[in-house]
Amino acid sequence: MKCNHIPILLLEGKRNILWSSKTFLQERGYDVHTARSRKEALDQIKRHHFSALITEYIVEGANTVNIVKQVKSANPKSYVLLLTNVNLDRKAHKEVMAAGVDDYFIKPFPLEKILVHLENGTREGFI
Repeated sequence: MKCNHIPILLLEGKRNILWSSKTFLQERGYDVHTARSRKEALDQIKRHHFSALITEYIVEGANTVNIVKQVKSANPKSYVLLLTNVNLDRKAHKEVMAAGVDDYFIKPFPLEKILVHLENGTREGFI
């Protein structure tokens, strides 16, 4: 499905994952902005309106819950997808969901899975 240039912020600390994810989403018509650090992400949020955020749970040794809160504060209907290498314990799960995470995936997973949830999340009125 080709999208109508829906603006997405992609936060991922690992350059190779960031690049491949960005390319994958751009080829499907998304307007992808990237950040490799929490500071870069906050700078992007100040400058742009995002309909979706795809973020790694841990970037630079800390969780990205504050980034999620910032995106949701700027646009409460933004779709937020959290990616992680670990199973979240009950406390962490509760924290990310309270911050506004709509979905989360445990790595590894196929990029197509992200696409399905992103298409659904932005179509369901998050934008």
